[in-house]
Amino acid sequence: MSAQPRPPPTTALFPPIEVGSFVSRRRDKSEFIGSASGVFFLNTVFRAFAASSTRDPGSFHSLHAPHDEQPAAADGDVLLQLISSPTSIPSDASLGPSYEVQIPGLGAPPTPAVAKKLLMMYFRKWHPIFPFLHGPTFFEQVNRFYSAQPPGNPSRGSETLREKLCRAVCFQCVWNIAATDDDEQLLEPRCCITSPAVLTSLLGIIAGEQDMYTLQVLLAMELYLVVRMSSRAASTVHGALTRILYQAGLHRCPFRYLQLPKDVLVIRQRIWWCSYVLDRHLSLSLGHPVAVSDEEVDVCIPGMPELHNPVGHDRQASTTTDGDEVRAHLPSNHASFLRESGTASATPTPNSQNFGAHSPSHLHKTRPEEAPTLVLGYVVTYSQLLGAALRLFHSSIHSRSIMLDKVLDMTARIHAWWNSLPSSLQDEDTTGSQSPYGAFFAVLYHHLVLFVNRPFLSLPTDREDFRSSLQVALNASRSIIRQLRTSSKGSLVLAWPGALSAIWMAGLVVAYASLLKIYPLPKGILDIQHSISVLDSMGSTWPSASHCRDTLKLMLDQLSSEPCHLPKRAHQTPQNIIGEDSPNDGANSEAPFDTSEAPSKRRKQDSHDATHTPLYPSAEPALHPTLESSYMWQPVLEYTGPDFGFDANPFCRQDAWQEFLVQGLNPGLSGLLYDNTGWDSYVKTFGDRLG
Repeated sequence: MSAQPRPPPTTALFPPIEVGSFVSRRRDKSEFIGSASGVFFLNTVFRAFAASSTRDPGSFHSLHAPHDEQPAAADGDVLLQLISSPTSIPSDASLGPSYEVQIPGLGAPPTPAVAKKLLMMYFRKWHPIFPFLHGPTFFEQVNRFYSAQPPGNPSRGSETLREKLCRAVCFQCVWNIAATDDDEQLLEPRCCITSPAVLTSLLGIIAGEQDMYTLQVLLAMELYLVVRMSSRAASTVHGALTRILYQAGLHRCPFRYLQLPKDVLVIRQRIWWCSYVLDRHLSLSLGHPVAVSDEEVDVCIPGMPELHNPVGHDRQASTTTDGDEVRAHLPSNHASFLRESGTASATPTPNSQNFGAHSPSHLHKTRPEEAPTLVLGYVVTYSQLLGAALRLFHSSIHSRSIMLDKVLDMTARIHAWWNSLPSSLQDEDTTGSQSPYGAFFAVLYHHLVLFVNRPFLSLPTDREDFRSSLQVALNASRSIIRQLRTSSKGSLVLAWPGALSAIWMAGLVVAYASLLKIYPLPKGILDIQHSISVLDSMGSTWPSASHCRDTLKLMLDQLSSEPCHLPKRAHQTPQNIIGEDSPNDGANSEAPFDTSEAPSKRRKQDSHDATHTPLYPSAEPALHPTLESSYMWQPVLEYTGPDFGFDANPFCRQDAWQEFLVQGLNPGLSGLLYDNTGWDSYVKTFGDRLG
């Protein structure tokens, strides 16, 4: 008797775990930060510490956080004059070189000697990762600018006011990016950009064209705002940038078009992929949807084989119906070519979902000494993985589908990317010298591993998926702490704002595991101390780092100074959220939703012992009315408290941080971490899926 084939296993599906935070403190203004930023996990950890604390909240009155200074608004009259004036606005050149435009808060150009040092610092540290500038051309522009001083020199020619403005913005952003994390403080205060509002106010003027120089200026603006951790302002610039990129056709491979001169093909690729990397970073920082869809991109990645051939005008104008004119635009490894040639397998396309060992080294065998020239390609493939993780774990909960096989595939692709990196871009540099990119790529890798495991850390603590993910996240967190603790001041990894988010999340994971007695307390205390030390060193660059440091200090004090009581119901599984006592039309009613009884109802539902299987079959909940509500586990209350490290500009009221510290991380006292509206709105909106 032949063996019967085994039926395929039922695909396991995780319920939506993390949600974003919506804040509206005025009728006409609101703020949203998505779950990808980590605000939901913050709430999980804060609630656990508050539930286990026995200290008097009044003991925290001695802690005060410095108020964030609101960015100074640009002078609207000067900007209006700049737009309407056909000539330059006079500026005081007595202090040094001048751009011949005077924008409040933009700063003045540094002296030639300082400019030269900053220029070398920028191209040594930042240009390999974001090579959107053409080095020789930019150096020539800088030399021409300083050689034409003083202002009014005839060698300046007939520059328009917009050209002068674009040059001033681009130069100032480059100088200020290079001066980030600079111990020598080469840039004088008069040369510093004082406010993100200055750049966003100029956006409409700069974005008036769609040539290469405009795109480079916008990228310089965005990179500066990202480096300074003004994520919302950077996102605003990025929105304008991406629309211009689409209008100019940079999302299509430039090698397809004979109309483009050869000397601009590579720079178009670099401009596009630099924007792509920043797009994924901003989506991670703010939790907002990505602005660039992989399905719309066919630009080949630097360092990988060029898969496109130029398409002649006769092909583009062809009226034949055999499809040849369409295939001429496709990459050489497209399925249509493979079917025609009978090839069974081929190298995956740069933007395919088969990431396997998806990196430039997988498709382009390079010598170790050549690897640093391909840094952008490795960052791009990392960003593609980050985008895939964002779609998997943080798309809208209406359409989110976190299946077990997808999680395993995502994890395998991340590890494959890391293992395929050349040794010269990892810690184990075979040349014997320390790689300037080793710590940077290591932190990217471990942060992404932590990111894909973080949603499961808000599950009930007795679930297998919680325990497994916590151990993986804990290992990644310790690696992040070790990498950043041993990195030298002024290194790339410590200047990259993603490092702040990484060390902040790593410290929270260690503190949480120590609180739950899953990680040895002596080791946890030491790791948290190292995290605090790193955050303290970052405080001079990003004020938000001081907030994160103070919070970890509170947690460290609680862990080390008193016995912690495990929060028995920190992750209670709600039961019968929409039950017999709830009217069926409650979710569709437009009447004000009464939240006064919600806390008491929730307290009555904590008798359920969450020991069920952590997964439930892949099916629409509405089709299974007998499915127990514990399988449809719902997340803890959403976070609406102070901003931690994701943007230099606070999005809550000025006294929120101080009030939060005064109440000792206690959400029940401060009312900042969550309120009933977060939970009840969730139930009201999605009650039809829970019945």
